[in-house]
Amino acid sequence: MKTTEDRSSIPSSCQSLIEPKEPKSSHGLIFKENLFIRSNSQLIKLKLEDIIYLEADANYTQVFTTEKKYIIRASMKELQGKLDNKRFARVHKSFMINLEKN
Repeated sequence: MKTTEDRSSIPSSCQSLIEPKEPKSSHGLIFKENLFIRSNSQLIKLKLEDIIYLEADANYTQVFTTEKKYIIRASMKELQGKLDNKRFARVHKSFMINLEKN
């Protein structure tokens, strides 16, 4: 079977079927006072005020809350850019703390 790089003969409505798909992201989404993460195929809403600290673990970050620990596929650098730097401070390359927690 001969393959060709010229895809101009393929209708535009079918282009999306052969284009490589972006991998689904499991990064945390932040809206106002909440962090939304995926855990066991469920979307979980974490209040930022309940987060005690975050710990980097390669391409993952462990989020420690008052109730439970969650692991999300997002680097600490990504989360640092999304979280409010008045509420969260990076105190080490592997740790970020919630400044509003005593």
